[in-house]
Parts: sequence; structure tokens; C-alpha cells
Amino acid sequence: MKRGRWAVAAVAVVAGVACSDGGGVSAGQFVGQVDEICSTLDGDLDALARPTAPTEVAGFATSASRAYEEAASSLKKLAIPGGVSSAVSDAKVLVGNFDAQVDLLDAIAASAGVDQPTADAKIAEFEALQVSHGTLAASIGADGCALAPLFAYVAPPVTDPVITDPVITDPVVTDPPVTDPVITDPPVTDPPVTDPVVTTGPSADKVVVPFAATLTPNTGFTFVDASTELTDTYSLLLSITPATIAVGGTVSGVEIFDGGTLPVARVFIFFPNQTLPGTAPGEVAETVSGESVLSPLTIASLVGQSYITEENLAFFVAGNDPNNVGYIVWAVSQTTQALDITVQAFIRGLQGG
Repeated sequence: MKRGRWAVAAVAVVAGVACSDGGGVSAGQFVGQVDEICSTLDGDLDALARPTAPTEVAGFATSASRAYEEAASSLKKLAIPGGVSSAVSDAKVLVGNFDAQVDLLDAIAASAGVDQPTADAKIAEFEALQVSHGTLAASIGADGCALAPLFAYVAPPVTDPVITDPVITDPVVTDPPVTDPVITDPPVTDPPVTDPVVTTGPSADKVVVPFAATLTPNTGFTFVDASTELTDTYSLLLSITPATIAVGGTVSGVEIFDGGTLPVARVFIFFPNQTLPGTAPGEVAETVSGESVLSPLTIASLVGQSYITEENLAFFVAGNDPNNVGYIVWAVSQTTQALDITVQAFIRGLQGG
């Protein structure tokens, strides 16, 4: 199977992973065992009720942390095949991701309801790592490890207003002078009757829609819609970014292929139902990047920011206009160079080739 540029480069062995020669276990069998453990974790997470209020986040994060920790423990007990295999190297990175996600879930549980800005930031970092996790899983064929987002949109807490009893004082009573009023009959007119103007505010819903069919294939690249689970992650991150939290629109995810069987890049795009200020893409970049360092980057006509994750994946965030933003893209590929080429192909496809 052609791996393409999407496959992640080999990395150092993750601490805590078994170092045996695998006892004859092949790379394919090893990946299958990883996939089975991830599928079990997916079932355990599905059994948990997703939080819908801030008061439910801490308990949910604690339960999810236990599930991830059990999965990480099972993964570390697997025998490692001998020889050099990029699939095995990528699977080891998946184990490291599990450890990092356990730490993030513990931090979310500790800060939820106590330090909500920190909790929101950790949730965004967790979901961004979940996307990277899915990318690694896709690169080795461990589809069970491409897990869906954990945290649904949580509405802000509702607090009852403080009710105080008004101070009642007796008014000063004075007798007004008595005079005979001049009595006149006022003119009577019927007021004009008009229908009230009914307006409704814009919806904050972000609807996931297919988009690949609207893009024109070009320079050897073709486009396929990404899974709804991956696209939902971008929608979730938009829903916790201040600039986009109250703005509705459509969200789409597109996988870019260069003739191989695996995608070489993914691009997620948000079309808001109203133009956004020029600062909006920067705020989205701050949310999706977590603790990664942002750097200025221009690709095609898009001026934005890029960052590299610990898994050496290159990300790019940008809007289409410096002042009145009509859409925001979030793209990922193996390297910045591959990112530049594939995002240019996406923009050409968006513009009709």
C-alpha cells in the first residue's frame, strides 16, 4: 500500500513501551492489536454520558481519564515487532498521545468549574490532539484509534440574580391647593395600526456539510469529504473560540489525495453566515494550536499562522481576507512544504481550478 507523504516520520521510542523483539509478531499483527485496544476504548467512551453543563465536565473528564489510562496500560504491554517499520513507529507515538491525553483530562477535571478559562483551553488542546491522533491512526490503518471528539458544546452556567428587598419609606404627604380645572373635551383620534416588525437573531449553529464535490481537481490532486467525526472537531473548536462562538455557518472537511490510497493533507473550512473581523483567524489559531508555537505563514492568497505539533505534523490557520473574513481554513499535512503545495491545490479547487 502506498503510504504517501501523509505517513509520519519515525520517532524515538516512547518511554514505557515494551522493548522485546516481539516474539515473531509482525507489524501488521501489532497494528491490529493496537486497533483492537482502541476499539475497546471507543466502546468504553460511548458508554459515558457526554457533559452538557459545566457541572458535569469534571466527573466526565475523570471517567474518561480512567478509560484512556486503561487503554494506554494495555498498549504498553504489547510486544514490539523487530526490524524497522514506520507503522510501528507511528503506533508508538499513539501510545505517547494516550499518556498526554490522560494528563489533559486530569487537568480538565481539576479546573472545570473552578478555573473555567483553563478548563476551556485544556479541552481545546485535548480535541486538537484527538485530531492528530486520528491522523496517525489513518496513516497506519488503525481506524479504531480515530476517536470522535469527547466534549459537546457546554452552555455557560446560569446563575440566579441576587434579589434584595427594596427600602420602603413613607412619602411626605402635603395637601395640594384646590383649584377648579378648566374642562375641555380633548380631540379623539384613532392611532394608526401597523404590523410589528418581527426579526430573528442569527443562529450560532455550525452545520457540517459535504464540500469536496464543489472543488475542481487540479495538478494531480483530488478531493474527498473527510469523516463527520473529524469535521465535528473543527466545529467544536469554533464553538469555544470567542470570535466564532456565537456565529453560525457551515463547516466542511476535505481530504486531499495525490494518486495514493491515503490522503496527503486535510483541510477544514468554516463559512460563517456573516463576515468576521480580521482578528478572528488569529483567535481560532490560538484555540486549535494548544501550547504549540505559532509562526506567520502565507500560502497562496491566505495570510495566516502555522505551527508544528510534537508528532511533527504541520498545521496552518488563515482567513481569506485581512479585514472582512468570509471563511477560515485549518489545514494539516506531514511537512510545511507539503502543506504549502496541498493548500494551494485546495485554493485552486475552490476557485474552479
